[in-house]
Amino acid sequence: MAISSSSFIIFISSIIPLALSQLPPQNQIDIIKTISMNISSSSWNTTGQNPCFWKGVTCTGNSITGISLSKLGISSTGILTDLCKIDSLQSVDVSNNQISGTPDGFLNDCGKLNVLKVLNISMNRLTGPLPTFSGFPVLESLDLSSNSLGGVIDFQLDGLVSLKNLDLSKNIFSGNVPTRLGKNPGLRQLQLSSNMFSGLIPAELMNYTNLILLDLSFNNLSGSIPTTLENFTNLQTLILSANHLDGEVPQFLSRMPTLSRFSANQNSFTGAIPPGLTQYLKISDLSYNRLAGPIPVDLLSPQKLQYVDLMNNNLEGEIPTNISLNLLRLRLSGNSLTGSIPSSIGKVLDLTYLELDGNRLTGSIPLELENCVKLTLLNLARNLLQGPLPKGLGKLLQLVVLKLSGNRFTGEIPPEITQLPNLSTIDLSWNSLTGNIPSGITSLRRLSILNLGGNILNGSIPASITGSVSLLELQLGRNMLGGDIPRMPSSLQIALNLSNNHFSGHIPSTLSSLTGLEVLDLSNNQFSGEVPMFLAQSGSLTQLLLSNNNLSGTLPRFNSWTTVVYDGNNDLKAPTPIPSPSPPIVSRIPSPRINPVLLVAIVAVVGGAIHTVVVAAIVLKVSRRFYRVDQNRGLEENLHRLNDGHLTAADRIHRSNINFRKAIKSVL
Repeated sequence: MAISSSSFIIFISSIIPLALSQLPPQNQIDIIKTISMNISSSSWNTTGQNPCFWKGVTCTGNSITGISLSKLGISSTGILTDLCKIDSLQSVDVSNNQISGTPDGFLNDCGKLNVLKVLNISMNRLTGPLPTFSGFPVLESLDLSSNSLGGVIDFQLDGLVSLKNLDLSKNIFSGNVPTRLGKNPGLRQLQLSSNMFSGLIPAELMNYTNLILLDLSFNNLSGSIPTTLENFTNLQTLILSANHLDGEVPQFLSRMPTLSRFSANQNSFTGAIPPGLTQYLKISDLSYNRLAGPIPVDLLSPQKLQYVDLMNNNLEGEIPTNISLNLLRLRLSGNSLTGSIPSSIGKVLDLTYLELDGNRLTGSIPLELENCVKLTLLNLARNLLQGPLPKGLGKLLQLVVLKLSGNRFTGEIPPEITQLPNLSTIDLSWNSLTGNIPSGITSLRRLSILNLGGNILNGSIPASITGSVSLLELQLGRNMLGGDIPRMPSSLQIALNLSNNHFSGHIPSTLSSLTGLEVLDLSNNQFSGEVPMFLAQSGSLTQLLLSNNNLSGTLPRFNSWTTVVYDGNNDLKAPTPIPSPSPPIVSRIPSPRINPVLLVAIVAVVGGAIHTVVVAAIVLKVSRRFYRVDQNRGLEENLHRLNDGHLTAADRIHRSNINFRKAIKSVL
């Protein structure tokens, strides 16, 4: 229905007084406009006359009650002082900026605000000791995390009488864990992770028995878990990870009905896991400790349980068969577990991560596993599993990572595996698989790692491999492959390993398209002819393995950062040595006097050049270290890998900041 112009005018005239009535007081408008002029970021939307409609500004009635200036590149500490002149502020968020100090005016003015409840200055550049907070009568939440504040925390928080949430994580505080955390016994959340606190977990924390979250992870704490923690009758989350805690995991944790998360990984806990530990938990992480004995039969069964991580301990015995149907992640890697994989795992329909690698499990992969259609990661590597690979794996359409290496699997690779559209990593190496490489495997568009090395595969490499546009690493060493080597995808960067097969003829010229390849292993085949010059001209190659072939001629001269291994080729000669330079002619002309300033400049330039060469040498040495090829096992699985010029861990999550490729180019 059309609206007449007269009706529209009446509507507009009726809302204008309403909008004007919501304007904050003029002094607040002036303050917020002054602040906006001192912020250069264009991402802060300040259009319009009424600041209540600006991005990040919250108003109640006609007063400004909340301001969020996160991620605006603010460096001026004066903005903090200006903010505290708005006497109706209840919440201030200046997180994720570049603020480097807290001026006295800010602490004094904000401390006088009788309504300020939330103060967030996290992810900035604050340094020095923790400032003393005086005033702040109703401050409930203080977040100073992810700065560079340091020193000992003593009396600085004494004046906070209403504090409920305190986050000082990711700083460089030292000394003992602070216990003077304001005068409010109702403190609810305490986060002190990623600092340098040492000593024992203090008993004085019991002054705050209303805590629902206690995070002391990534510090230098020692000793055992104090029994006084049992008195935290409201505690929901207890995180003690990455410290130096020892002793046994206390039984009292099983008697805390409110506790839903207990993470104490990366410590030195010993002894057995207490029974009933997980009866109230949703998340339990005791990985990377020294726990021994069997897994309690009731550990995996509580129906609330969603996440269990016990990897890298000394656990033995069998995996319990009674498993919670709500389990999402089960990680038992790196223990000494025996027996078979329980078929009851097939009833856990929401399971997304199953990691049982590095144990002594026997038997076959249970057929019931095909019911776990939400699996994204399946790692059963380095066990004693045997039998054929079940075709039912092809039903796991969400699977991204499949690792079954280092077992005793036999038979052919089921073509059903090649129909999983999300697969990024396939590692079936070091088994006894036979038959051909399924041609369908090359149609997986997201596949980046394919490792079929150490099997008994025969036939040729599928010609369609060139279409694997995401492939970074291809390991086919130690099989019985032969025939023509097809054009490889130009995306290969980490490694191409064709060693210990039956390839013959000349090294194919199509390999020249692999301009980003780091490691090429052609050893232990029947290649003949000369080593092509394009290999020596590669700017990315760090290792070339040509041993035990029938190559002939003279080896080209390679770049200094490329390690070439070519023994076992009887007709292949070493490259021609570089002629030694002629000896310098001795002059009897008197040495000129050198200007001292010029001498300093020369030393600086030469020193810089030496530093560059040393850095380059270190880079190359580290690069070679991480690309060491084991003639018996191919590229070591657990070493870091290079992805887009950066070292990344084998789990492809952790990423180095060093770009080796750029470092090499910088000294060319």
